[in-house]
Parts: sequence; structure tokens; C-alpha cells
Amino acid sequence: MWKLIIDNILPAAALILSVVNGLILFSNYLRDKPRLVVTPVHPEIYQCWVRLKDIQADEKTVRRYAFLSYFGVANRGLRDVSVDEWRLHIQNRLFLNKRWYKKKELKPYNIPEPQCVIGEHVKLIRAFGQLTQNFQSASNMVKSGDSISGMACWMYSVWGGEGWSPKTDKNNNISANLVISNVFGKKSKCKAVFHEVTIERLKKMIPTVGEYLENSDDFLC
Repeated sequence: MWKLIIDNILPAAALILSVVNGLILFSNYLRDKPRLVVTPVHPEIYQCWVRLKDIQADEKTVRRYAFLSYFGVANRGLRDVSVDEWRLHIQNRLFLNKRWYKKKELKPYNIPEPQCVIGEHVKLIRAFGQLTQNFQSASNMVKSGDSISGMACWMYSVWGGEGWSPKTDKNNNISANLVISNVFGKKSKCKAVFHEVTIERLKKMIPTVGEYLENSDDFLC
């Protein structure tokens, strides 16, 4: 009789123990996994868009836009992780027409090291994910409890009707989603509102980037 009871209880106990162990491992994973949070840094200054000069391509007039953002990425988890992608999602002006509306995902472009002029001083900002003269590491590793920051540039070109241009509000701002992905494919995002600046204004704010964009006549995306 006791042998029969033991034979029935042991498999059930082993099953319960394995389930408990699995739940413990899963809870530890949820507790320890990296949690990346992306936020703009001084968006009223360093988050802007600029209309570049039009170019001709395949007998079409191409309108071109550049988006700049200085942002930080913090890791609130207990494991170190590296940022793998940083993309910008924008809307065109046909967003009310579901047939033609499509959210555009922009990939970042390499830029010169941003050097911002503040009065008589020059502030050096890391070009996110790039190796530059004053920042000798292109690593995007974010340690647990730590953060990294940098400036990135995304470019957008379009031809045809104005409906394909980026959607703007009454203040000529462009709203977008800044989406980052870690090496495991987990995404984090934040809303980014870009205010318009002229290329001349950008050259005064960030001369290295402004001059680079002004002379980027071969850029198409």
C-alpha cells in the first residue's frame, strides 16, 4: 500500500517541483532583463529638422529633409546590453487617407562629430554609434544602472505631391517616434517632436553638422 502511494506521489511531487523551479527562473529573468529607456536631451535646442535644397534625380524634383536629435539611453535592468538599432518613424501628410498612408522608417546616417557653439564655448557631443576624433569608442553598450547619450541624424527624401512630405502641425513641428532596439530585438520608444530650423541657423548652432548637410547634394533615401 505504501509503495503504491509513494509511486503515485513522487511523480506528482517532481512535476510540482519542476514547475516551481521554472517559475523561479522565469521571475529571475523578468527581474534581471535589461530595460532600456530612451529620452531626448534638451529637445527644445537639439531636436530639430531642416529642409535641404532640392535636387534633380531621374527628371524629378526631390525634396529632402534632415532630422537631428540628441538623446540618451538608460538601462534600468540588472543586465548589461548593447543598443543595436536607432530608427525614426515619421508620418506623411496623407495620414487621413488609409489607402495611401504609410509610416516611414528612417535609418541613421553618419555625421561629423557634433560641436555645438554655446556663447564663447564649444560643446562636444558624441555622434551616436560612431567613432570620432574626441570619442574613441563606437560601442553602444549600456551597463546596468548606467546610461549613454549621443546625437543622430536621419534623412528623408521624397518627390511628387506635398502629401508625401512629412506631416507638420500648425507650428511647423514634425512629430515622430524614436525607436531603439537592443541586440536581442527588444524595442523601446519615445515621442520626439522636431522644430524647424534653417540650414543657416543650424550652421551657427552646430557648424560641423550644418556644413556637412548643406553640401550633401548626393544624398537620397
